[in-house]
Amino acid sequence: MNLANPFSTETRWLFFDVRYKCFECGSNRGVTLHHIMGRTSSSAMNACPLCDDCHSKVGHTQAEHQRLFLKTLQYLITIGYTPIVTGK
Repeated sequence: MNLANPFSTETRWLFFDVRYKCFECGSNRGVTLHHIMGRTSSSAMNACPLCDDCHSKVGHTQAEHQRLFLKTLQYLITIGYTPIVTGK
């Protein structure tokens, strides 16, 4: 998994269990964490492992954001992830 983008080590470890597989095609070649809704947040809820090929096809449509978010949410529920809520 490419570590060049600004996700925290903790967020990266949450996705380690997928063994670097793309959430779109299942490939394990050139997988990076993609910001689903842009770099507005680097939380686990905004991360989706994608291979270089699938990442290059990202169109940033609302339907695509929803689809990738649901895949990420489904995965995070499967591993028992509980988000840390900060603020008031």
